[in-house]
Amino acid sequence: MKKTLLCLSVVLFLVVFSTSLSAEKKAINLFGNVGVAAADFEGMFFDVGAELQLSENFYGQLLFDYYLNPSGEDIEGVDDSAYGIALNGVYKFKSSGKLNFFVKAGIHYTTVEAAAEVYGYEVSVKSSDFGIAGGLGVEYSLSEKIALVF
Repeated sequence: MKKTLLCLSVVLFLVVFSTSLSAEKKAINLFGNVGVAAADFEGMFFDVGAELQLSENFYGQLLFDYYLNPSGEDIEGVDDSAYGIALNGVYKFKSSGKLNFFVKAGIHYTTVEAAAEVYGYEVSVKSSDFGIAGGLGVEYSLSEKIALVF
């Protein structure tokens, strides 16, 4: 719990600090992602969210995600899913071309559910917890309003 509070404090500090650095008009970007998870969860996922430009290179990002089969196992009669919400800070290294690199870190709240029928009874398990998120990637601009993110 202390690590979560520390991470949240760092993100909030960066948001406040970055906001005070720049008073120009801010960009708001809406996004949707489809991908395949390769870490704690496996299988296909969907994200939808928004990011707010807080300074020239720093963005605050809020996203909601849904994992179709987080266990990665296809067990007959078992239905599992996971969903969550994340708050990230994203730093984009701007380049003169269409290619930009970024790093991001933040906190995530995830709920995992699994259900199965056992001897005619529906049995389900649900667990929720906070975690930390991080990553890096590449953003390739196709146009002024559309980009591919890897």
